[in-house]
Amino acid sequence: MHVKTTQAGLLLLLAAIWLMGCADVPSTGPTPPDLISEYRFVNAAGDLGNVGISVDGASVGNVAFKGVVPYTQFPAGSRLAVLSTGDSVLVSMDSYKRGTVVILPKTGPVREIIKLFERRVFDPVNTNTALLRFVHAAQAPELFVKITGASRTVRLNNRTFNTDSGYLELPAGNYTISVAAASDTATVLASATLAAANKRQTSIILGSVSAQTLALVNLADD
Repeated sequence: MHVKTTQAGLLLLLAAIWLMGCADVPSTGPTPPDLISEYRFVNAAGDLGNVGISVDGASVGNVAFKGVVPYTQFPAGSRLAVLSTGDSVLVSMDSYKRGTVVILPKTGPVREIIKLFERRVFDPVNTNTALLRFVHAAQAPELFVKITGASRTVRLNNRTFNTDSGYLELPAGNYTISVAAASDTATVLASATLAAANKRQTSIILGSVSAQTLALVNLADD
């Protein structure tokens, strides 16, 4: 009886193996979706002038001081950005996110950047209120920023180099932005007007106080 049971088990095992061999089993699974990110580059480095930018060996364009390379799609992950001057930075580009890389003036042995996040690529461009942030990318001491308009005045104290304010909520409207040194808030070093709609916007403070080239570059975060 034990022998018959063993033989029956072996026959079942062989049958199972034969059926598995006949089955049409796919050799590969579904192809995973490409993980992408979208980033633009801003040249806030007055010491560079016009500069070429490549990412992982592929050129993304040339950009003058105060200029912008438009949003470009990249594979998500750590990407090596190299400037035509030989400077290089490693940029972590997050999956399905849109952002800005601000190239800073060189203040030490290694050139630095500020990486800003705007939104997820599938989020709507419009927002419930105007969103405005400031980036200190200038060769300047601590700065004082004043936003006046739409029946509201906002003061940002002690903006330090290589920092951003984060988005500030403002009513849509027309604003005047003025920048001064934190040590002398009465002396305006740069100013600009801004029409703020219910969208995200970034205002980059760049240039040099000593060279009297301080300026603001306002960007729509589309």
